[in-house]
Amino acid sequence: MIWKKLQDIDRRIIYTLMIVFLLYPMMFPIGIPIEIDATTKDVFNTLKALNPATDTVVLAASYSVGGAPDVGPQFDAVAKHLFELKIPFLVPSFVSDGPAQVERVLARLESLGLVYGVDAVNLGFITGGEAAVKAFVDNPRTVFIKDFRGNVVADLPIMQRVDKVTDLAYVLDFQTGNPGYADWIRQAPGVKYGAGLVTVSVPAAIPFVNSKQIVGMLKGLRGAAEYELLMERPALAVAKMDAQSLGHLLIVALIILGNTAHFVDKKLSKK
Repeated sequence: MIWKKLQDIDRRIIYTLMIVFLLYPMMFPIGIPIEIDATTKDVFNTLKALNPATDTVVLAASYSVGGAPDVGPQFDAVAKHLFELKIPFLVPSFVSDGPAQVERVLARLESLGLVYGVDAVNLGFITGGEAAVKAFVDNPRTVFIKDFRGNVVADLPIMQRVDKVTDLAYVLDFQTGNPGYADWIRQAPGVKYGAGLVTVSVPAAIPFVNSKQIVGMLKGLRGAAEYELLMERPALAVAKMDAQSLGHLLIVALIILGNTAHFVDKKLSKK
């Protein structure tokens, strides 16, 4: 009798179990071990080697709201790391969703002591896809007239550090589509470039990593979790990876349980 019941578990029980398995690690992170990928280490080591006195970084916010669960935690972790390293960073957005998401991150860092306009700037959105990337590469200091907060970009202290694209020590582009790594590689040859991608985009980018055209890559939510671990500050991405892992384990366990119940019941019914 029990084998028949196990083949027809009430879906409400399954949903309740899934909610528990997902919420518990979000509230009480478990810290399931994660092996850190070499491409994540490349991003971390590149930033750690920079000189706060002379180097400036671009964090390009080219990720949509739909891709934010995968790429947003990457941006959060890297922005916090740059703040701790005291490396100034510019944030242009090449998709319209970008500036508002960036503002949330900068506001949190400002509460920790970041000085807007000196340590970082939210340049806002520029339309045009690859043409916009080209315009920024040609004139990183002047292509934006005003930033997202309405300040005159040329008057900001951080912009005095940048005159041409070669003044940028590293470009890290967080993206969920177009413009993406192919656009940057075409339009900014010679610029040290890294990428933060949604997981499904990773396989197509690997050849560019192997050819060193992409120097460092964060791979989806896991890339963000790996970066948090390298910083020795596990946060939301690590907790989400715990939840994802437990959710997958529950699904596998239920599949095994259901199939076992089916075959045992079938065998008993033949007797």
